[in-house]
Amino acid sequence: DATRLAEIVGAGGLTTTWDAQLIDQIAGAYLQMGDPIRAREMWDKATASHKEADRLVRLAATYWAERDLKRAVILGQQAREKDPQSAEAHWLLAWLYAEQGDAEWALRVIDDAQSMPEVREEFDLLKTMLLRYRSRTESR
Repeated sequence: DATRLAEIVGAGGLTTTWDAQLIDQIAGAYLQMGDPIRAREMWDKATASHKEADRLVRLAATYWAERDLKRAVILGQQAREKDPQSAEAHWLLAWLYAEQGDAEWALRVIDDAQSMPEVREEFDLLKTMLLRYRSRTESR
């Protein structure tokens, strides 16, 4: 159970010397169990263990889970500004825009990510889905 693991590991309180992978596992478990607030508390304090763009993406995911899409988008944009080559930030923003029904902005984010060959296939798949969605909504 993530709660018990976090209590054991963090008995003395959350420190910035934790390994990023451990923080991601515990906070990710909180998020999966429907507790984005606890996940956010962990990632909020993970300033020494995570690249700032990665940390912002994870924080954005906690707001997304709470359906606070505006806040999630703001953090996603900040993550992309911190690291313009962050595939995670681009992926997050594309999905957030798509979920808001804004296929145009989602497609712009995907097009911006086309310079990342390591994730091109995944982004191409998302782009295909968004283009189909956009064509369906335009034909209504």
